[in-house]
Amino acid sequence: MLKLNAARGVRVRMRLAFRAALIALTGGLLPNLAAGQTAAPAQPDRVTFRLAVQQQATFVETRTVRKIVDFGDKKESEVEAFSQTSDVVIGPRGTGFLVTVKPRLARDWEPAGTAAQGIAAALRGTRIQYEFDGQGNLVALRGLEKFREELDATLPAALKPMMNALVPRVVEQLKDEWRSRYQGLVGQTFSIGYRQTGEVPLTLAPQLQPVTAKVARGVRARQACGQRECVVFVMGYVVENADGYGEAVAGLLREWMRQMLTGLGGAKAPAEIRKMEAGMPKLKVKELLALAERLVDPETLTVYFEKQTKGFRGVIDGATEMQWLELTTLEYKRVN
Repeated sequence: MLKLNAARGVRVRMRLAFRAALIALTGGLLPNLAAGQTAAPAQPDRVTFRLAVQQQATFVETRTVRKIVDFGDKKESEVEAFSQTSDVVIGPRGTGFLVTVKPRLARDWEPAGTAAQGIAAALRGTRIQYEFDGQGNLVALRGLEKFREELDATLPAALKPMMNALVPRVVEQLKDEWRSRYQGLVGQTFSIGYRQTGEVPLTLAPQLQPVTAKVARGVRARQACGQRECVVFVMGYVVENADGYGEAVAGLLREWMRQMLTGLGGAKAPAEIRKMEAGMPKLKVKELLALAERLVDPETLTVYFEKQTKGFRGVIDGATEMQWLELTTLEYKRVN
């Protein structure tokens, strides 16, 4: 099984400060380059990312996800965990290339019956296609119609409004995951062992003004992946001032709960909704992070192994410290 070298891997613990998590991700890299600089003086070992997809290749993707929450000094608790496999075919299309993903049935759910499990079950049997141009820009996304039909056919009527509100977020996550592997990387040259840093505007929620995110990316090392030579590419961002994000998330949860309670509660729904809203805690988010570490072929930008960390740190009701993390690993085994 392909893995990133353990000595260079990211070790994420719930009580690790988020700034320290970003340092851990890029800790094997030397001091910062200036924003926009792609090469370090007197650093001869460089790599340029290319996108030479010349023949079709088929992979089996194995995805494992853990969602973890931690409150104050209490022992961390795993709130959701699952794994899933998909067939992935990458091949040339015109001047660009096409990625076709066919999810299989997910397994190993804890706890059973989660909302994510329902979404994954609906994805089973669909064929999602991502079409990219020669510069790695996503130009088309197809195949989600059957996904929506499966959700509509399998979900209880009371849950459909909530799931319909959730689907656009799932679609954006799917697009972002594949788009981030290619967009803005084609033709870029990196000095191995150095990182680039900078600041970019980031919109955390549609109703919020953009905030400043501190970003870092770079190539940590060369590493073999089968018969090819790959590189370990790292990237991530931290938002230190996420005011309003907690309320935006709470507002979305309130709306989903209202829709579900309205569908389930009948005449009792108004009272249940008032009770739910009165008991919902207030969350102030202090920091957000998103990190990724990839074992990638620099000639084709094919990813063979990836580790992702997403999360936030905040305070509930002005008193209780909270941290939430989503840890994802993806392994790609070539089968042809």
